[in-house]
Order: sequence, then structure tokens, then C-alpha cells
Amino acid sequence: HCMNDDVNMRHYGGLTKAMPWTFAKFGLGYFAIIGFPGLSGFFSKDKIIEAAFGQNFWIGLAALLGAGVTGFYMTRLMIMTYLSEKRWQKDVHPHESPKVMTVPLVVLAAMSVVGGVLLLNDWIVEWLEPAVGPTVEHHLAIPAIAVSGIVTLVVICGVALAYLLYGRRAIDAESLPNSQVSVFTRAGRADLYGDAINDTIAVRPMTHLTRILVFFDGKGVDGIVTGSADLVGRASETVRKTQTGFVRSYAAGILGGAVAVTLILLAVTLG
Repeated sequence: HCMNDDVNMRHYGGLTKAMPWTFAKFGLGYFAIIGFPGLSGFFSKDKIIEAAFGQNFWIGLAALLGAGVTGFYMTRLMIMTYLSEKRWQKDVHPHESPKVMTVPLVVLAAMSVVGGVLLLNDWIVEWLEPAVGPTVEHHLAIPAIAVSGIVTLVVICGVALAYLLYGRRAIDAESLPNSQVSVFTRAGRADLYGDAINDTIAVRPMTHLTRILVFFDGKGVDGIVTGSADLVGRASETVRKTQTGFVRSYAAGILGGAVAVTLILLAVTLG
């Protein structure tokens, strides 16, 4: 909203001073999402990963990797939006949003901090049990506190990697050309080739099929209908020419017919 609806964070940067309150609330959400100990995301993320490991080791490993990826991309987001140099467009003037936007953000930021308190003594779990069912206890190979420690360590690695890649170098407003970036960056820029796959599998085949159907409909179905109508029309036009509407034409036709009949009778009689 404050960046003229520009959602490309390559055009952000340096918003900490321009939007300090938004930065503070966003920062609380950032710490909650990456699972900072004590915040709401810490409790929810650990429970999800514990449940994943309780079901299957590989599913748990994928969830653990997801925690590290979350730490990485959220740190990248914070750096590119708030902590790096400003890269605004000329017509953009960042400013704090009005209260109608900031007040709800305060509520959300507060819940991101104290939301984990709802789990104290499991009272929220018991309260929700009639709706969601009883809580399933997962038997893990290692204590839950060890899982929390591993998750925190993985998140720290993701945060550190993002800082190393984005925190110590300038971030260009414009991206490097595809020839100078990795295959993963090219895939990301292309939305994991979702549009290309959809175009190849669905759009192009359906376009060709539509063209074939249009040709068949135009030349085949419409051709038969239109051709039949044209044939009847031409026949009618030919027959219509015999109906001139002039009495002299009809009299000449009658005379010609009478002469023809007379000649035929004479021919039969004399023959």
C-alpha cells in the first residue's frame, strides 16, 4: 500500500526509517514465523515437526527442512524490504499507513508474541477437543526438547545463510540476466515453469483442437447446411426465371405447347 501497490521487493529496501511502526510489527511476525523460542510460531512449528516425525522419518525430515527454508526466505524478506539500501521508484514515497491498517496489525503482532500462552496447561487443547478430537501423543526416538533444539539450530542455519547471501552485499534493483544465475534462480523466475507446463500440456493442444473443430464446423457442418441452402436457392432461381409475370410470355408458352402437341399428333398419325 505504501509503495504504490508495487509488490516487487527488489524495489524496496531502507523502509526501517520510513515505516518504523510497520517495521516493528513486521519484525514480531518475522520472529514468530521462523519459530523464535517463546513466540507462537515456536510452539506450532515444533508440534508440526514432532507430529511429522511421529508419522514417518522422511516426512519429519521434509518438515524440518521446511523450517530451515522458512528461516532463510523470511530473513531474505526482512533484509530486502527493511535493512538494505533503499531502491524505491521515483514516484514512490513510503509512509506509515493510517490507523485502519496499523491497529489490526498491532493485534496480529501481539498474538504472534503471546499466542503460545494459549498452550499453558493445555487448556486450549482440552477446550478444542470436542471439535478437533483428542490430542495424539507421538512417540519419538529422541526427547521432544531435543527436537526443539534441532529445529532451532536448523532455523538459525537458514537465517545465517540468508544473511551471508543478502546482508553483506548490495542488492541490485534489477535482476541479473538468466545467463548469470543458477538453474534454481531461473526456475524461480519462471514460477517453477508452471505457466510453460500448462501452456504445453493444456493451452497449445486445446488451441489446435479448437482450430480443427472450427475448421470442421465451418467447412463441414456449415458447408453442408450452407451448400444445401445454396443448391435449393439456385434451383429456385432457375425455376423462378420461367415465371416472368408477363401475359405475352404465358401466351407464347401456351402457343408453343399447342404447336408441339399438334406436331407430335401429326407425327404419330402419319407414322
